[in-house]
Amino acid sequence: MENKEKTIGEYKARRVGNALVITIPQSLAIQAGEKFTLKTNQEGNELIYKKTKSHNPWENGQFDDFDFRANMKEVGNYGMSPDVGKERVEWK
Repeated sequence: MENKEKTIGEYKARRVGNALVITIPQSLAIQAGEKFTLKTNQEGNELIYKKTKSHNPWENGQFDDFDFRANMKEVGNYGMSPDVGKERVEWK
């Protein structure tokens, strides 16, 4: 597999608060909130940003097509059923 580099443009770092920011052009279709990992080479003269794949199912799209209402009808709503048994205990 060949690594093909593509130059997107030249960007200047600017200060925002206590951080430096390098902008990402809209043409790359990056969404606000996407996470990246920043790495550098040994010499420190190259910055490498890679998209971070989230393991959180709420963020990575695992539940995008899941029908929670249908699932509640099938398995019930945990904790909403009436109490059963000898829950009324007098403590001394």
